[in-house]
Amino acid sequence: MAAGRLAVSDLVKLFKKANAKSIGFKMITHPEACQQLLDKLDLPSKYPNASSNLEILDIYPNFGLFSAMLNHKLKPKSHLLIENNPHYVKEWKERLNILETTGNAENFKLIPQSGYKWGTYSDLEKNKILNPKTISRDKVHDELLIVANLTTSLSESLMAQWMACGLYQNWIQKYGRVRMVFLIPEVTAVRFWSGESFKKRNKTAIKREWFNDSRLIGVSEAVVGATGETYDPNCLILDQPVVIPSKAIHPRYDIAMVELVPKAPEILDFSLLDYMLQELMYRPTATTREGFGAIAPGVKDDLIPKIPSEILDKTVRSLSIDDLRVLLDAYDKWPFKPDVEDRVSVYVEEEL
Repeated sequence: MAAGRLAVSDLVKLFKKANAKSIGFKMITHPEACQQLLDKLDLPSKYPNASSNLEILDIYPNFGLFSAMLNHKLKPKSHLLIENNPHYVKEWKERLNILETTGNAENFKLIPQSGYKWGTYSDLEKNKILNPKTISRDKVHDELLIVANLTTSLSESLMAQWMACGLYQNWIQKYGRVRMVFLIPEVTAVRFWSGESFKKRNKTAIKREWFNDSRLIGVSEAVVGATGETYDPNCLILDQPVVIPSKAIHPRYDIAMVELVPKAPEILDFSLLDYMLQELMYRPTATTREGFGAIAPGVKDDLIPKIPSEILDKTVRSLSIDDLRVLLDAYDKWPFKPDVEDRVSVYVEEEL
């Protein structure tokens, strides 16, 4: 066969639905659904020089139809597939053997290691398989993209850790503000995408909003009619996600695709913020006057009078990020605040 990239129609033929085994993961098996999600993501406009400089880190591609269509859309310089499930390692090796007959112009490289282990990424860097530039944090990294299937029962904690990496500028996020596109369970998306006043708002959702520019890219059709019982209606209205047909998901399961980009870093005490949010969100329906006034002895008398009444009169879960910044700034500057390490909360944290 002549060297060159396969046409997308020929590429799709390599992905037979009969070979889609869930093995704990859920996946999208219809090309039409993948195309709608890719159109919504609009990645070519964000990676204009993809063919010459883009490295894609694709973690648990599994069945891999979305990965293949993403590759065809962006035509990256490098597309690393982190996959250690024996079934899919075998599937990908067979596909890559076919692609090698045309020179593997797609630039796929299979890495049969665990996506859950930090050492996997250290090995990629040490062996110069992943070798991105460090880009200034005043803009989004336009030479590196992370894509991951995080639809297993164990993946929510991993997603929370990777989000924290953007905050602490470690792992792959040490190279800059790297975009992440995740396929996740609906329950995780609902948990992370709960905005001001929504009854399911929690500490995790606040951190997601505070430290990331983010979007719901796609949601399962089964949950669209249950607005308010599942997703925050305001998030659905704002993001206008693609509706993923149930028949396009294997096995049938409610999932979502999300996009996260770490925001430019802020200078603040993250441990103090974490403590404040934990204490406030223990009573999300209390007024801020009650909740903030109770986070430490003396706050009610010393700090409450300094906080605007329009903030104090809100319920805790109705606070905006700007409102929370006001509270954090006041608490941080208070000379009598106890050390976080010296305060053991009596509350059981609801978050990861």
